[in-house]
Amino acid sequence: MKRSALTQVKSNIISLLLNKVSKLDVVLECDALKKLYEEILSIDPYHADTLNALGLLYRSQQNRHKAIDLINKAIDIEPNERYYYNLGIIFKEQNRLEDAIKMYENVIALNPKHTNACMNLGHILKKLNKHSEAIALYEKVITGNPTHANAYYSLGLIFQEQNELTKAVMYYEKAIALNINHANVYFNLAVIFKEQNRLDDAQKMYKKAIIIDPTHTYAYTNLGNIYKEYNRFESAIEMYEKAIALNPNNTNALVNKSLIYLIMGNFLEGFALYEKRMQRKNFTQPILQKCDVSLAGKTVLLYSEQGLGDTIQFCRYIEMVSRFGCQIIFEVEKSLLPLMRQLKGVDCFIEKGESLPAFDYHCSLLSLPFVFKTTLESIPSKQSYLCADSQKMTHWQTLLRGTKPKIGLVWSGSETNKGDRYRSIALETLLPYLPNDFDYICLQKELRKSDHNAFKKANILFVGEALQDFSDTAAVCSLMDLVISVDTSVAHLSAALGKKTFLLLPFSPDWRWMLECSNTLWYPTMKLLRQDTIENWGSVLDKLNQILIHSEIQ
Repeated sequence: MKRSALTQVKSNIISLLLNKVSKLDVVLECDALKKLYEEILSIDPYHADTLNALGLLYRSQQNRHKAIDLINKAIDIEPNERYYYNLGIIFKEQNRLEDAIKMYENVIALNPKHTNACMNLGHILKKLNKHSEAIALYEKVITGNPTHANAYYSLGLIFQEQNELTKAVMYYEKAIALNINHANVYFNLAVIFKEQNRLDDAQKMYKKAIIIDPTHTYAYTNLGNIYKEYNRFESAIEMYEKAIALNPNNTNALVNKSLIYLIMGNFLEGFALYEKRMQRKNFTQPILQKCDVSLAGKTVLLYSEQGLGDTIQFCRYIEMVSRFGCQIIFEVEKSLLPLMRQLKGVDCFIEKGESLPAFDYHCSLLSLPFVFKTTLESIPSKQSYLCADSQKMTHWQTLLRGTKPKIGLVWSGSETNKGDRYRSIALETLLPYLPNDFDYICLQKELRKSDHNAFKKANILFVGEALQDFSDTAAVCSLMDLVISVDTSVAHLSAALGKKTFLLLPFSPDWRWMLECSNTLWYPTMKLLRQDTIENWGSVLDKLNQILIHSEIQ
């Protein structure tokens, strides 16, 4: 038989086999497909499309090494954009990002308008933080196809990551206008709206995300968080429970549910559920679960967790643990260490981050209320449980001269605190409410740039640069006739020293301050002044002003 006739016969056979291939189900009839592909390749080992197809079949069976080998053979025969594209997908699945980039670049070199290659390459470059290159690719897609919703969504993701929120919102809204059916577009918009304090808009977006994806556990959680900020606790708990039903390990939902129990005074359930928060796990020793006679002769490591104010508030429990006959190691931040050295019951103080001696049990300070099964009735409360160093008080007394009553002020905390926008007050807002009958001393370590102009016009003494640690702050607080503070560590310190303290609280306060009451069981000398609506400091400062005008300390 002549070569041309033989070639035609082979071609006819391959056509018949490919016809059979087209009638098979790729998912249900993999073995039959593989046999047909192999039969074709036995006739023509250089049939590039079949090499590619067999490679994809092996990929579907998770044999990516074999898939890559076959598709590479197809590329050697015919550098086809489809083969490069398929190889790019497989390399991406193996996290071989640089190899995937090369494949997608090959596709685009052959076909600059290959939308999927541009999008996939953009996604990889975004993952590698090559944002400008990714943006260029997404914009190229949009130029060729102005209705490509996912390209707008992808641009929104990058600008949100770069904190260019106005641009992110614009691109997300364009994606929505093009009827993108993706829950995360609405979810991400909601996150931005929440950050911009557009709480009503955020609510709407979370609800839309849930409609599209009723299993979106984080949308339920974040919607619950917004309800929590409005003090709509029943609605918040409903959302948290839906989130937890979908993901029992949703720490955010579990912890926020516990905070609602706590703010409502249900301490037993609240502190028990609060144990679901992330804890230190790098110890082989067990976590302290209870305090009883079995602790006698043992060594317990207690350590600070979260904010400095938390440490000041819950260090009161340390002496209670020591009463069970155990040795106490207390690991604490450097700035608090000089102040904490006065605590009774501690055998060894360790600066946080230093190497630890041997111990039998460990426990965070924030877990001790759970260990002791604290209720509203059993809060360990004293008029004071910390005191300032007398020598430091003498030193500061020489610096803080004056005949007027002294008021210590803290109007802002750390800007990195998640709730800072709600708890801190601009100095410019506070100043008109401060009568001239007092000497005001700023107890903050630092001033915000946004407060500098107002501070220049204010009659407030700044001593922050001379505050070396909290033992200095304690000495200054002790010399005050009154301390006025937003919810910061200084408020805890002042009240722990037994000083008269006014705490200025946002509408939705931290759990420990509970609701409505003007005092707190944690600190007998503290008075709580609360917002009556979200971000409305006017009513709080009016009340403060009237108290100061009629104050007995004048």
